[in-house]
Amino acid sequence: MVINIGDRIIYRDEDQDGVYFFGEIVDIWRNSRDKIIGYLAALNSGLYVRIEPNYLSVA
Repeated sequence: MVINIGDRIIYRDEDQDGVYFFGEIVDIWRNSRDKIIGYLAALNSGLYVRIEPNYLSVA
């Protein structure tokens, strides 16, 4: 599964009783070995969230 900057996502917020938000990937964080360690997404609610790769799933 390849995720790039600009890709649209659906984000489920566990803190908001499972409410879903739409968003877009705005940054990809990598470590010194070029392994992806996180994504930054801008949601339609105005929030920015960090998403760890192991929490991603394809619908």
